[in-house]
Amino acid sequence: MFQIYILFLFAGISIVALAWYLRRGERRVRYSWLSYVSAIFPIVLVILLFFYPRLAANENLFTKVIPFALLIGSPIGLVFSIFALFKKKEQKILAIAGLFISLLLIGTLTIFGIFVTSYTP
Repeated sequence: MFQIYILFLFAGISIVALAWYLRRGERRVRYSWLSYVSAIFPIVLVILLFFYPRLAANENLFTKVIPFALLIGSPIGLVFSIFALFKKKEQKILAIAGLFISLLLIGTLTIFGIFVTSYTP
């Protein structure tokens, strides 16, 4: 299971290195809405992931939508982070943080999807 996290860590480091190499020497970099979305979106999804067991005790429509939101939102957060990394004149700190949080979230959901949901005694 740990190999999934190592694989995603190396993928994230290589994406960050490529984005840094392509934009070396740029002046006047700043944050835009894409940087903030790429950092905040995965954080909200991680909070939903850790509060889901408490919310699942209540049987309402919102708790049935959370797993689908996590499965759809994780790749969307990853795409936002990659777009923010490769956008010209964009600071990379928030995009890098969003990228690693997205990869951590995708790794966690992959482990849950493979090992927890497919367990049949």
